[in-house]
Order: sequence, then C-alpha cells, then structure tokens
Amino acid sequence: MTFEIVRKFLVNIYQKIRYNFLQRHVYGITASFRVLPDFMVIGFGKAGTSTLYHYLGEHPCIIKSSHDHLGFFDDNFHLGLNFYKSFFPTRKTKNEILKKYGKFLTYDVTAWYITSPLCAKQILKTLPKIKLIIICRNPADVAYSYFNGDTRLSKKISFEEAIEKEIKIHETKIKKSKEFPLELLENSFLARGIYFEQLKIWSELFQKDQLLFIKTEDLEKDPIRIFNDIFEFLDLPKFTIKNFEKQNVGKYPPMKKETRKILIDFYKLYNKKFQKLIDNKFGWDEFN
Repeated sequence: MTFEIVRKFLVNIYQKIRYNFLQRHVYGITASFRVLPDFMVIGFGKAGTSTLYHYLGEHPCIIKSSHDHLGFFDDNFHLGLNFYKSFFPTRKTKNEILKKYGKFLTYDVTAWYITSPLCAKQILKTLPKIKLIIICRNPADVAYSYFNGDTRLSKKISFEEAIEKEIKIHETKIKKSKEFPLELLENSFLARGIYFEQLKIWSELFQKDQLLFIKTEDLEKDPIRIFNDIFEFLDLPKFTIKNFEKQNVGKYPPMKKETRKILIDFYKLYNKKFQKLIDNKFGWDEFN
C-alpha cells in the first residue's frame, strides 16, 4: 500500500470515530440498534421541504429523524451507515409503534439530494426499496426565493438585473455544452428551477411507484388532501394535520408582474419537459 492510500485509510478511520462517537455521543454509540429511513423527501429547495419535515411526523405511525437536511448521501457518505443510523429512532421505538398502531415509518428530508446524480446512485445502492417524495414549486417563485435568500447578492443588484445576467450565463454555458451543465445548479438561482434535468437520473434509477410528486401550491391551498395523498403513497391510514402553517417563510416584496412574465417564458420549455417526464401538468406556464 502506498503512503497516500494508508493516509486516506487512517483519515477515514479517524473521521468515523470522531463523528460517530465524539459528535453523535449516545446516538452514535447506539447506532447499531437504530433503523434506516423508509422514505425520503429529496427536493426541491425553497418548495416546502421544511414544512413536510415538520408535519409528517405528526402522523402516529411516523417518527421523524433528529433534524432535517441530514446530507448523508452527499457530504457524509464516507462516515458509514452507523453514522446515518444515529439520526433515526431505535428498533425498540419501532417495535413500540408497530405494536400500538400496526405500522412504523421514519424519514430523511434533505432538499439538495435531488441535485446530485451521485446521491441518486448511492441511495439506490443502499436503500433500493426506498420511497421518494419530491415537492415542486413554480420555478419563477423558486428563483425569487433563492435570490432574496442571498443577502449579499440582493443588496448589490436588483432581481431584474440578476435575471438578465444569469440568463446570459445560462445561454452561454448551454451553447458550449452538449449536455446540461450540472454545475449550474450550484451557482445559479435560475437553474435550481430546471427540474427536468435534475430528475432524469432519478426517473431512470427508481421505479415509478417509488416516486411521488406534489405541488407546493396545492399543499398551501389544501394541506389535508395533500398530506393524505402522501400517507396513501406510504400505505398509511389517513390522518388530519392540525394547526397547519408553512415553515421557514421568506419575507420580501411581491415579484413584479413583468418580471414573472420573463421567468415564465424562460422556464416554459423546461417545464414542458418536466411535466412530460412525470406525466402531470402543474399549470405554471399560465401568467396571472
């Protein structure tokens, strides 16, 4: 073994000890007695993933992970499954819920999994039967939300100036690349709403009955129906979420109508591809 291989091996061992035991404490020590998730909410960002994390755990058959956005399958996969298990309930808790209600599920909500083909492959390899929930919001509103969430950017230029700049960058990179450049997803708030390109790998790897797409706007209008759609997808009995309200709501002025029109035109082709892929029309191309 070369020095570099030995070094990487020792670093990996150190990180596993550090994160599993020193950082996760009793949860890491008891990880082997804990369970893996039965389903995930894998995206999209700024669409309501925090709201789903907050309320899904109200169903008596569902126990949430210790927090949302675990990020195991991208940044922390090298730490091993015991590190991942440390964020989930114990088998004892599972058995208690099963005895009381007849069903038990737990879940991981990490919005940025959807952006990574590597995450898709690692999730399939680790949890081939996992069910995946994807919540989708009008891309125009997603772009506006990302822009306003970046205070360094929004304090320097207007949203309209930022859009003009990003569209030019987008068009330049698309022309230079035969395939959609995925690096755009990391640096472009407009690219985050191009759902088709992010979803292709997931639709190729996972069975259709493993994927559930829900619309943010529908969740806001009729949360009881949408949550029961989710529970049906998870093969759980219906349950009424009480005192529903959106989580992590951004506070900023409404988007200008003429700006929304520009974004609707920009996303129109991508939305058409996305809706064909999932065989569902979300009505985002309508200008209100």
